Amino acid sequence: MTILNRIHEKIEATGASAVFLREGQIPLFRIEGKLIEGEMEAVSRDALMEALRGHLKESQWENFAQEGSHSFLLESGSSKFRAILSQTLDGVLLVLRELPGCVPDPETLGLPLFLSEFMNLDSGLLFFTGPVGSGKSTTLHSLVAELRKQRSRHVIFLEDPIEFRHEEGFGIVQQLEVGVHIPSLAEGVALARSVRPDLLVVAEVDCEETVFELLAAAESGFLVIAALHSGTSIQSLCKIEGMIRPELRDVFRKRLAGTLSALFSQVLLDRAYGTGKIPAIETLLATPDIREAIGSGKFHLLGELMEKGRGVGMCTMDQALYSLVSKKLVTPENAATFALDRRRFEGRVASPLGV
Repeated sequence: MTILNRIHEKIEATGASAVFLREGQIPLFRIEGKLIEGEMEAVSRDALMEALRGHLKESQWENFAQEGSHSFLLESGSSKFRAILSQTLDGVLLVLRELPGCVPDPETLGLPLFLSEFMNLDSGLLFFTGPVGSGKSTTLHSLVAELRKQRSRHVIFLEDPIEFRHEEGFGIVQQLEVGVHIPSLAEGVALARSVRPDLLVVAEVDCEETVFELLAAAESGFLVIAALHSGTSIQSLCKIEGMIRPELRDVFRKRLAGTLSALFSQVLLDRAYGTGKIPAIETLLATPDIREAIGSGKFHLLGELMEKGRGVGMCTMDQALYSLVSKKLVTPENAATFALDRRRFEGRVASPLGV
């Protein structure tokens, strides 16, 4: 039995949401938000590499050797895992996060209903952002699957790697994987522009070329959705801008202001009762004031504009967290760890008026 088989059994027994296999160390399991050492021996580099031999292609090993990290889909028995293999100062690290067996529906994930409304847009640019492991990919696949139950759409996914397979539903879904069907995300977006689907979903914004291809795709008149490993709305926009050469940033900001429809930033929290997770989602909508702030590069104004924009559907992360606490879906203590202004958030939770 390989180390991966034993890890799989441990996940099944404990319900762990993630596993960290560190060279020369005992595996760590994230169980109900806490990191717990497994009752196993330390993992050697040789044992870890040998267990991965049948799961990675030669091109993937080459990518790992060149880049120092590589993300891929790992299958063990009937289970699938999102895997990230990294070379660190202390040796090799493999992080595994189990994926659902099929695409979950939005209600199961606890997604707010308004997200589905944005999926019905005929054009525009949507960003879904959040840290690694925040459920962005699962959210996107769930929303697309739900959309295809209601409307016949031509959808193109650009992924690295493909995590879910879409089969049932109206219309056509094309799923293209980087390194298998397309050489890069940027070239995949360029291909999609020539095909002109109803909806393009891009798994990650990774470089300047991809950013400008996304803007061009949105400007051409169909709906574009892109995911980004980042934090809040402001942090996400700053990260994207940081991919752009300084001399092109003014043009970038103006084009983004003209194409952006909304940006959703997601974190996952443990539910207050029972097992499972629930998302808190910060919502930035492209109102005239938001477009003006983005176009002029005044990203620091966005937080205040979101707070004032509750009436039109905007919501800061702290407001989203407070909403979950007020509905008793998460504990105040758990929510506070994700709050941007923790002192203010804890004061609001403690106030009988919630202000």
